[in-house]
Amino acid sequence: MNESPTSDTSDTGRDVDVRAQHWFHTSTQPDWPSEAWDPGARLDAAAESRMRRLLPAGRFERWQEEQRRKLLHIGTLTSALENMERRRRNQADENSKFWLYRVRLKPDVSVRSGVRADPGGLVGDVLPEKVLTEHESILRYANAHEDRGSISLALRRCAIAAVQRMPIPDAYNEPALMQALDSAEWEDR
Repeated sequence: MNESPTSDTSDTGRDVDVRAQHWFHTSTQPDWPSEAWDPGARLDAAAESRMRRLLPAGRFERWQEEQRRKLLHIGTLTSALENMERRRRNQADENSKFWLYRVRLKPDVSVRSGVRADPGGLVGDVLPEKVLTEHESILRYANAHEDRGSISLALRRCAIAAVQRMPIPDAYNEPALMQALDSAEWEDR
């Protein structure tokens, strides 16, 4: 269970049981993944008002509901850190506090067979009904944006058994992050 996800894109690297590996995610949410997450919480009043004005009636509420339902993305430590750095450079997160999560999956969740192309496009929003059957919880894909070619997962929240978390300091290195995570408690999700 202590293995990390593979960056090996050969057939053998793609056939490992993803449920038996640890995966990684970075987020500005200190309690990721939270069932109580509010996708509109980061919008100021002006931004929400602008969205409501520009979108058709009821579309803002549908957007919030879709944001709560969308699949979560986890991957290699490198892909998680590259995602954070991209968000710092290209999005409004240059001054945001980020958290690093190590993720343990439930052993009995269903994984869609095969490895797909990256389903998320630039922003990564993927609704489950677009890529999974109702009985599947995890989609493996070749990451096209961070740690290119590595295997990442798009998954339902219910696939996550537990996480370890730590705040990411401004100056960090991967070995120090892993050492800090090793001493973090596992939190059930």
